[in-house]
Amino acid sequence: MATPRDGFSVADQEQLAKSAGNKCSAPFCRAPTSGPSSSRASGVSNVGVAAHISGARPGAARYNRNLSSAQRRHRDNAIWLCQTHANMIDDDEVRFTPQLLGAWRQAAEQRAADELGRPVLQQGESRMLVPHRTVMDPTVGSIGHRVDEFLTDIGGPIAWSDDYHRVRMSLYEIALNAVTHGGAMTVTMESEREAVHLSDSGRPFGKARLLEGGRGGNRAVTDFDEQTRGTFLLTYRRVDELNIWSVIDEVLTEGADVPCRVVIQGTGQTAGEQALADLRALGGCDEVHFYASRLASYSDIYIIADKVRAELAGRRMFIHGIPASSPLRTVIAEQLPMTVVGE
Repeated sequence: MATPRDGFSVADQEQLAKSAGNKCSAPFCRAPTSGPSSSRASGVSNVGVAAHISGARPGAARYNRNLSSAQRRHRDNAIWLCQTHANMIDDDEVRFTPQLLGAWRQAAEQRAADELGRPVLQQGESRMLVPHRTVMDPTVGSIGHRVDEFLTDIGGPIAWSDDYHRVRMSLYEIALNAVTHGGAMTVTMESEREAVHLSDSGRPFGKARLLEGGRGGNRAVTDFDEQTRGTFLLTYRRVDELNIWSVIDEVLTEGADVPCRVVIQGTGQTAGEQALADLRALGGCDEVHFYASRLASYSDIYIIADKVRAELAGRRMFIHGIPASSPLRTVIAEQLPMTVVGE
């Protein structure tokens, strides 16, 4: 006799579907799961499934014997998916862990809350990523696949649209360099709502070195910086024997929580002193991102340049927040020749 399956109540399934906005919670899908039907007596077709995060019976994907029957059939152990992706998560329980599925559910409910009551033309596609972490197989032949798989699982293709492949190729080339040139034995990828971080314990192999030579990595980083400026930042830092690369979505962050950043507060000498103190506090950054105050003027640029010039010590400096039409760009180029001015 088959072991009884711990299923979900009809009420819990309905609540789960509504909490997800009646959309598949897989971040690379988000398809509506209900709609009209001309062939059903109810007039409604439903392709949604309340899928188990931890399996409903022994032998099922992600089954956890430490859970009670009541816990297995509780809606906290469920995620709303379309039928296609409900099947897919059970075919690969190594990739689709309980932690990842729980993060999918939380992100889907947050998106549904953000979209609630907003006209569709004002919604767009959420840029928010799903928090996740994985340690990649360092086998060279698998790196490209694993990078794409990770970015897909966190919702990158929809969140970043046309920029997705630029992000994917840059992170792939960086991971490849870490293994083939840096001697890294492991490569870890981790995401948060507005960023993806790639870290390895190989030899120092940062942005400046990639830009000095090489082919694939050089081109990927150069094109990424040029083609996504104002939308994404690619930063590098060396911390505790780790190379840490970060792709930051500037649309979401607006400069907040960007690694290797200095946010200019106010104007004049105070702003210059604060910029110098913040710059000295940055460790392991081979480039620095300054976010300028909208009140900045000529004198502020001269003061800040005088304060930070020696501390930069050859590092590239990016200044954000200076409009393309601003004459301050000329002053910055004169005072800090290694500076790149963003929008």
